[in-house]
Amino acid sequence: MDVQVDKAALPLNLSFKQGQGATTDTPELVLPTTGANGTTITWGTASINRINVTTGEVNRPSFYSSDVTVTLTATISKGEAVTTQNFKVVIPRERLTGSNGAVTATKE
Repeated sequence: MDVQVDKAALPLNLSFKQGQGATTDTPELVLPTTGANGTTITWGTASINRINVTTGEVNRPSFYSSDVTVTLTATISKGEAVTTQNFKVVIPRERLTGSNGAVTATKE
């Protein structure tokens, strides 16, 4: 039960660390590691070259590449109970001029 409550409590959109923003060169997502009900939250992605699941740092594709979309998965556990929640993370490529496009991380 606690894992389902903490899954539901995850935000619809992940936020960025203080002083960071969605358009900074290397934004860092806030990836909580504990839930309010004593659950443990671990993060994973198949795109480890794009998101560091330890620090939350996002690595943008180069200017010459395309924007990328990756799946970031939160695994919420307590004792034998386990559930997962996926987030769709859109990472715009670097821009040569002007501000970078905003990184978004939305619950699926």
